Amino acid sequence: MPFELPEITLGFVPACPGFFNRELTARIRQQAIAAIEGLGVDLVVPTAEQTNLGCVENCQHADIAAKMCLQRPRKNLVRRRESYPGET
Repeated sequence: MPFELPEITLGFVPACPGFFNRELTARIRQQAIAAIEGLGVDLVVPTAEQTNLGCVENCQHADIAAKMCLQRPRKNLVRRRESYPGET
């Protein structure tokens, strides 16, 4: 019997610090979105029209992403923050 995920809304906020390769970041973002959506997860993620590459690069972009997540119903909302070495 295959495992069935419950309905999940995931706020996915990919980041692209200035020192990251932009083409690689955009490609990995698309691959991650395809993989997550392939699981049937309701994904909340900024678009390339809302932020550069659909990634967060500054406080204005973070505000856009936060408002997107807050506007969605929060049934089973999953939140997690990844940080980078040296980030405070």
